[in-house]
Order: sequence, then structure tokens, then C-alpha cells
Amino acid sequence: MYKNIQGSATIRTEGAGRGVVDLSEYTNTPGLLSIKSDLRTNTGYTVGISLLSVSDSVLGTSFADALDGLAFANQPANDAVEVVSDTVGDTRTVTIYGTTNGLAQVFKRTVVLNGTTPVASAKGDWGIILGVEVDEAHATAVITVREASTDQAITTIAATTTSTGVTDVDSQSCYGLPVAAWGDGATTKVVGVVGVDELGNVAYDTITLAGTTAVYGRCGLRSITKLLYGDVESSVSVVFGVGSITPSSAQWTLGNANTASVGSDGVCLSLSKRYLHWCVANGATVTVGGVADWIKLLIAG
Repeated sequence: MYKNIQGSATIRTEGAGRGVVDLSEYTNTPGLLSIKSDLRTNTGYTVGISLLSVSDSVLGTSFADALDGLAFANQPANDAVEVVSDTVGDTRTVTIYGTTNGLAQVFKRTVVLNGTTPVASAKGDWGIILGVEVDEAHATAVITVREASTDQAITTIAATTTSTGVTDVDSQSCYGLPVAAWGDGATTKVVGVVGVDELGNVAYDTITLAGTTAVYGRCGLRSITKLLYGDVESSVSVVFGVGSITPSSAQWTLGNANTASVGSDGVCLSLSKRYLHWCVANGATVTVGGVADWIKLLIAG
């Protein structure tokens, strides 16, 4: 009735820091998957694994067209942020996305405009502003977002528009993987994403760009709803796409056995998804790298 409901496979990790295994090659029905690793020549490394419904064919697929950076100026760097309209009676709600000074996490704060009177956000330790949006457009009013202590403009939202540095994404699936981002030129600026995690909660992540090299976010997301890119230089366009698992986003982690014993390190889990994603990374530096040992799968129907 069933074909190949039992089997085993050894993943050779030499020369590769991550990969995807199609488990349908070994089983057609949900069963048990026992995963063991032997990294005895690479002390300090760990194996991150995650069962997902997505193959490697969608990794790197972009969520939207390349987005041109907006080069937000006068970043607050441990200051409050003010918003002000150039029109009396403007009481729209402004949402600010950015980081806390010295931290990578994205925060969202809302401020209600008071016409031409500046209103400060409750948060006084902003680091980098990534994007700003307003709840509705106005035919003539322009909103200025500025650093509080010196009144220097960070960015503006023009009349008839509703955002700057924010692009909405129509519920793009991320398959439980983190986001990848890369530019078309030299840049080390910070970008952000807003999405939904596997439990249905709103989740935020940031990525520090490394030029044209894809950099992965830190948290696995079910879907993406917004992309934040206002801090990027105006000379650079940035692409957001489906990433791969990272040590911090792996659902299960196998330590380094540092021994010849196959059974010294492993995990057994229900085979509920078709694809096994894995990565091998240094546990101290959390950087993915090639490892010349192996990961072994034992599958039972």
C-alpha cells in the first residue's frame, strides 16, 4: 500500500552550511523522523533543523520589486521623535517604525497629530527610523517627522500619500522561514519587516544589509505584511525575499557530539511536513559555515 515508508539517509555537509531534504523520497506517510549528527571535527558547531512545507525552489524568491532607498536624514540616535503637520486642524494618526538605540528589534509607536503644533512620541530612545505611515491621505497637508531635540527633519509624508519607507505586501507567504534581504550596491544600512509568526501573532524583524550578499533575518515568519527601507541610501535598491533557516530560528537544535558515536546526539519528531531544512553553524558566533561531517536521518513509517 505504501512505498518506501522506511529508510535512512546521510546528509554530507561538507562544503555546505545549509540545505533542504525532500522527505517524500523516503516516505509517503507521516511517521517518525530521528535526526542525529556527528560534527566531531568541528567543535562548537550545532545543527539547526526545521520541518516545513516548502522546498528549496522558493528560497530567494522576492516578495516585491526592488525598493529604492530613501536616505532618511538626521536619525535620532537615542532621541525622541516629533511629528507635525503644516495644516491647522490635522488630527490624523501617524505610525512610526524604527529601532531602539543600540538594539536590532523593530518597535512601532503611534502619534496623533495636533495640526501645526509638534507632538512627540512617547518613546524617547529611538535609534533608526525605518518607515512612517499615516492612517489616511490629505489633499494638501504635509507631515514632517523630525528629531525632537534639534528639530531636524528625518523625513516627510507628502500630501495625497500615506507613507514613506513602508511598502505593504499582500500577505506574502514566508513558509515559516526568516526573510532575506540584499541590495544592488554597497550598503550596511538596516531594513525591517513586519509579518505574522506561526502562532498568528504580529512579528517584527530587522536585517543589517551587506551589499549584494543576501542576509537572513532572525525569526521564522508565516507571512509578510510590510517592508521597511527608509534608512537605505537613495543610490541603493533593496530586495526582500524568502530566506532560509538560521541558528536562532531553527525549531530544533542538535549539539556537537564531538565523538564517533552515532547515538550520542539526536532528536526524534513527528514527520508532519515534507521538507527538512537544516543548517550548520558555529554556536558561539552564530555564523553558518561548511562542515565536513554528517547529519543522519532515520525514518520510520
